[in-house]
Amino acid sequence: MSDVAVRQAIDHNDADVWAPFEQAQNHLAIGCNTRKLYLDGVTLKLSAGMIGLYNGSQYYNISNSVARTISIAALTASLWAKLELSVVAGVVTTTISSIAGANNPAVLPASFTGSFDPTKGGYYETATKRIVGLAWINAAGAVEGIVNTIGGVDAYTGSQLNTDAEYVFAKSVNYTILNYEPYAVGEYSKIIRILMTAGANGTIVTLGAVADNVGRIIRINRVDDGTGCTTIYPPLGVTISDMAYVFMFEKNDYVELYCDGTTYRVLHASLTMQTGGINTNDWTNREIADAAIPYDGALGTALVIGEKVTEAISGNTGIIVYKTATVLTLKKVTGTGIFTDDRVLTGSMGVGTVVVNIPGSTSKNADSSFYHGYGINDGKINYKLKLYNGTTYVADGAHEIRSIYDGASGVSSFNYDIIQVDVNNSKVQTGANALTWLSDATGAVTAVDTEDWSYNLIATITF
Repeated sequence: MSDVAVRQAIDHNDADVWAPFEQAQNHLAIGCNTRKLYLDGVTLKLSAGMIGLYNGSQYYNISNSVARTISIAALTASLWAKLELSVVAGVVTTTISSIAGANNPAVLPASFTGSFDPTKGGYYETATKRIVGLAWINAAGAVEGIVNTIGGVDAYTGSQLNTDAEYVFAKSVNYTILNYEPYAVGEYSKIIRILMTAGANGTIVTLGAVADNVGRIIRINRVDDGTGCTTIYPPLGVTISDMAYVFMFEKNDYVELYCDGTTYRVLHASLTMQTGGINTNDWTNREIADAAIPYDGALGTALVIGEKVTEAISGNTGIIVYKTATVLTLKKVTGTGIFTDDRVLTGSMGVGTVVVNIPGSTSKNADSSFYHGYGINDGKINYKLKLYNGTTYVADGAHEIRSIYDGASGVSSFNYDIIQVDVNNSKVQTGANALTWLSDATGAVTAVDTEDWSYNLIATITF
């Protein structure tokens, strides 16, 4: 059945005939809107029902007995669209069209929110065209969010398909998460999963304000094996389960966050941190950890946490996980490490360039404590120490090192211990004779005491 337009009889001066549910003399309750926009799978439809409308000279009650499919084929992506009803010479017309400039799904178009007519009992874009509802058309040209009008009151309501469904999208550049909007889906959904690519230079994900994301679940997965790092930044003044940042150094690292309105809490996570393939001048009684690089602080403000820096001449790299005005703490340091003899470090994300400030020195980076930043005790972290016979670390050829008993001395002199400095820092202390290499072929034990060996300390935490 097609739309039927029934003219409303007007009795003298009763302009308030459009008040909701009014029914007097021969007046129909045409102010009551029972038609709704909805998603039938992925198809936009206008339900059966009735709705009142004014065509500029006469009032009508428009009714329809079956739902109608609304074609969105000609709509512009990433814009709001409006569905309008009008009556010309007794013929009902339904029109859906994009709203120019209405490109934010969290903000309703001003022409809609300011067009409510209490006498006519609805929203009117023009004097004779009533807006039945709005639909958000996403970047793929599909309907995501729907907003329905309510007849007779200056209000509107949102509806959408599967409001708690997970929305998945991918990013390969720095991204700030859009604030949760309960009447829109996609990147504004209640539950989202972001598939992040770090690439060679690294990427940053910035969380939204906690007040605007209450009850939201955000899942972030690192999906590539690039040399950069994906770093999650909380809002200013907020931590992520006591962590200042969350680092995703490796492919398949992930974290699931919940916003309680005050902070972001980790629900689930698997995160891996590692020093990188560092070698050192003297392996005897070493404190194995990250690279602590003293630098000229004058130009260091442009460097950011999570950024990869490259040292001139050697080309060795590391990722900044902590910094002060004079010292950078780096993870995943490559090759022979960062040298400290007045060489330049250049950042990967912007214009940051600094000079390491020990002129005349030929030494490589000095080890410090292993900075994990989890705010937890070592007992919740799984550590592995891997060793490779070569100045350039090769993960596939490295061996995991464990304590070895020395029968001659009766003590475990070839070993290492994990020592907690505080809830954010640890040290791996080698034994008196440093570390040993056990030959697969002969079983012979060889002491590691030169810079021809490289190590990688790997820490994994699973929440």
